[in-house]
Amino acid sequence: MQENLTAYTGASEQQLAYIRAFRLMDDDYMAKFFEDNKECTEFVLKIIMDNPGLRVESVHSQHEFITERDELGAYLPIYHIDRTIRETGEPFGDGSHIIYVNGACKDDTPLGILMHDFMCSDPEEMKYKVLADRARYLKGSKEGIQSMCRAMEELAKNVRIEAAQKLIRVEKLTYEEIALCQDLTVEEVKKLADKMLASTAV
Repeated sequence: MQENLTAYTGASEQQLAYIRAFRLMDDDYMAKFFEDNKECTEFVLKIIMDNPGLRVESVHSQHEFITERDELGAYLPIYHIDRTIRETGEPFGDGSHIIYVNGACKDDTPLGILMHDFMCSDPEEMKYKVLADRARYLKGSKEGIQSMCRAMEELAKNVRIEAAQKLIRVEKLTYEEIALCQDLTVEEVKKLADKMLASTAV
């Protein structure tokens, strides 16, 4: 089956292993999971916001953080944080709002079931169908796996570019040596160096 999937998708065995292991708690997979997917985004936000009628139209100054442990330590399933004026204790009123969701809370409430699904790497173990279907697409279909592979390759290249930038700053290696170390072309390294030089000159 593994060999057939490798041949069918063009993905390496290592890439397939990474894709199978991904959970919604993993930032890069989460970003791909919800990318251009209004249905899943709305579904999750309805549960987190406890608002069945919620509709996603645009993103405002609101941030949701789903943590694997109870980072704030009050043993609550969810924390709502608003900006206040320190001297008066009144809300600042700029519309910004932060929500921390405690991923350790996996009870039989809608939020607890959602956290269960966020911890699952196997779509067959997920309880919410809309999320399980999306996970099956990304982990089991040719198009989904190829999309995940492209995302991983882009992420890996970004990591190599960041490493190359650090090597350029230390000025110990030639552009050719940096390119060889980071699996980049010499031209890419030169462009990075030129861009870094231009940014320091401003």
